[in-house]
Formats: sequence, C-alpha cells, structure tokens
Amino acid sequence: MIVVQIDKYFFMVKNNIEGLQKKLSVNLNKQDTLTKPVYTHIGGYSEEVSFSAKILLPDIKFFIGFEKMVKEAKPVRINSFDMLFFKRIFITNYEVEVGNFVKSHLFSTLYYTKDIKISGVIMDDEEKNDFGLLGLI
Repeated sequence: MIVVQIDKYFFMVKNNIEGLQKKLSVNLNKQDTLTKPVYTHIGGYSEEVSFSAKILLPDIKFFIGFEKMVKEAKPVRINSFDMLFFKRIFITNYEVEVGNFVKSHLFSTLYYTKDIKISGVIMDDEEKNDFGLLGLI
C-alpha cells in the first residue's frame, strides 16, 4: 500500500513510515506595544509536511535519482491519502542516514537500511501552477 507518492517515487507501508506530519501556519504580524502585543492577520497561510522512511537494501534501487531531484529545487507532485491530494511540494530538507553495516565476503561492507527524512512546503494545487515562491529563488 502506498503511503506517499513524490513525483515518480513511491513510499510504501513496507518502508516503515510511522506517520505523516502536516503543519498549517497562519500568516500573522506581531507588533509589540507598551500594553500588550497586537497581532494582525496579513493574509494567507503556509503548509509544511514531513515524514520519515526506512528503506531496506532490496528497495534502495527504487529511490536512485531521488536526491538529484531534490537538488534541482523544483516543486514536484505529492499525493498522500486525503492530506495531500494533487498538491505540489517544494522539498526544503532531505536527510539520509545509512545503517546496519555488515561485512560480506572478500572484505567488503554492505548496509541494510537507509533512513530518510523529508520535509517541505506545500505549494498551490497542481492545476493552478502558481508557484509564487519560485520568483524568489
């Protein structure tokens, strides 16, 4: 069962995804005054999403090219249940950790797991193709 799809990459239940976190922030401007702070809603909001996955050795080949895609710094399609349906994500953080090393024959070393953590900002719907932020990058 697919939990998250980013572009052509599928993160499934077998990748040990514990959960998907979504953060919604309303854009407020805080002004300090002598008596108390005053908050003004300046319009809009921002959404962030993050998750972790543990990729096992036989499945690592399915994620070749993912890091290159992140380095391109372009919004990509993301889907995940009803939390992120037909959205675009601008990946802002990608962390990788390999583990469970073992010695194999002829003095070489293998690892069996690759832990990845992905987080990013959710852009407008795919249909609109309005990436307001991209003008700043």
